[in-house]
Amino acid sequence: MSKVPDWMKSPVANVDYAKRSPAYYEQLLESARTGECIFCAPGFPNDQRIVWEAHDWVLCECRPKRRDTEGQEVDDHLLFYPLHHGEEMCLSDWLALGEAYDFVTKELGWQGGGVGWRFGDPAISGRTIVHRHMHFFRPRQKFYEDPGVTRAVPVNFPIG
Repeated sequence: MSKVPDWMKSPVANVDYAKRSPAYYEQLLESARTGECIFCAPGFPNDQRIVWEAHDWVLCECRPKRRDTEGQEVDDHLLFYPLHHGEEMCLSDWLALGEAYDFVTKELGWQGGGVGWRFGDPAISGRTIVHRHMHFFRPRQKFYEDPGVTRAVPVNFPIG
């Protein structure tokens, strides 16, 4: 039997990394003190509206929204997470991801975007919560005079 890495024993992986949002930082400190996972806590996702759920996974609005490289909030930021705690992905988890993608593109009408997912050792990935989850982003569009086109402003989602 293999030894469980220390970073998997705590629901919080990297508290200092989360100082971008004071409220989120406080949530992580409390989670580290109590040993309870933020995503597993009663009432989560708090005031964030759930837009879709299936296969024991939830897709909800994420606040505060991630910022782009110009410091502005992205147009849409959704948090995708399972209602069960764990690290491994099974077939039904991958099916849920596919269905969430279909919901975002077909029902919400996103014409483009991206998915951010940090996994594994926080010293490598930079993640803050040891509960698998992903972020769906629809970046803000901006018109550029030269060369006269509209393009997405890159989303700031550091890994590492």
